[in-house]
Amino acid sequence: MDINTVNLFTDIDIPKTSTASIETENLKKNLEKYSFSDILKKADGGEDREEKKKTLKQLCQDMESIFLYQMIKVMRKSVPESDFLEKGPGEKIFKEMLDEKYSQKMASASTT
Repeated sequence: MDINTVNLFTDIDIPKTSTASIETENLKKNLEKYSFSDILKKADGGEDREEKKKTLKQLCQDMESIFLYQMIKVMRKSVPESDFLEKGPGEKIFKEMLDEKYSQKMASASTT
């Protein structure tokens, strides 16, 4: 399999109306510009070995964060919702923002 032909973001569905998804959408657009090998070349672009490692680590955390966001979103859909409490108009946006922050925090905590 040629690594350049892999499209990493064909199935990602990020809501366009949420302010929580703006950062993730911008990241998605930036990462769609490059093939996977281009991302690795960009990570290899630093002069210093430690700088290269730091850049690669950040790119990997961003990729992991997108994956975790999608996983959390699907997990949230699997939980039945109750009509016991009335839902406000901002609840969906808040949940999306919360899920995005959870995914970012999980991605940054899982790497050493």
